[in-house]
Amino acid sequence: MTVYRPRLALAPSGIVRRTVPWTAAVLGIAFFIVLGLWQLDRAAEKRALLAAAGAAPELTWPPPDGEALRFARLTVTGRFDPERHLLLDNQILGGRYGAHVLTPFLVTGGGTVMVDRGWVPLAAERRLPEIETPPGEVTIEGRINHWPAAGIRLGRPDRLAPDRWPQLVVYPDSTAVAGALRTTLPDWLLQLDASAPGGFAGRDAWPLVNFGPERHLAYAMTWFTLALTVLLVSGALGWRHLRSAPEGAPGR
Repeated sequence: MTVYRPRLALAPSGIVRRTVPWTAAVLGIAFFIVLGLWQLDRAAEKRALLAAAGAAPELTWPPPDGEALRFARLTVTGRFDPERHLLLDNQILGGRYGAHVLTPFLVTGGGTVMVDRGWVPLAAERRLPEIETPPGEVTIEGRINHWPAAGIRLGRPDRLAPDRWPQLVVYPDSTAVAGALRTTLPDWLLQLDASAPGGFAGRDAWPLVNFGPERHLAYAMTWFTLALTVLLVSGALGWRHLRSAPEGAPGR
């Protein structure tokens, strides 16, 4: 006696072969859209930062506390510490390798501020240069900003020696620097104006952000274009498969 066994319309292996590409396409489209939306958010953040910089107030010492302090312009009188400099490594200016000079500024009447005085070249053998510093009391102006921070830290935090100056640093931290200087520091530094005394190169265009919102918008367009491309290619391949399938075949 022959037992009738119904044929499956599509073997399990065939279902997998047809399902996996569509699943991958949907996941890819969703992934690209999420990345595009993230870049739009980053563009909005950059626009907000630039707007805050444009509306930042002009301050004198001592400034108030708070996040709104960022990008404010500060005028302060005091004197530069002539010896205890930090050289912020891995800074490029005009295609040349160098460092930013961070020098404590001793405020008249009390207080210490770390000042980014601009860029100096570094020799290939990593010999630290002599840092010229104006003597006596001076009045300086600059823009308040965050301490430099790495997006991805590849090494250990800098270990500063309180009796060895100048020192080369990669990841400066206000708490570690204050400990080495044996003083207190605000959690921000002052980027010295181009017209202020005691500065070096690169102060004519302090970047407010690494790059502007336009680049984030370009990245967003790239991700959305990739999402659209995957959608169109997947749709075209699916339509071609349907047209080439014989009458009555699964998926026809």
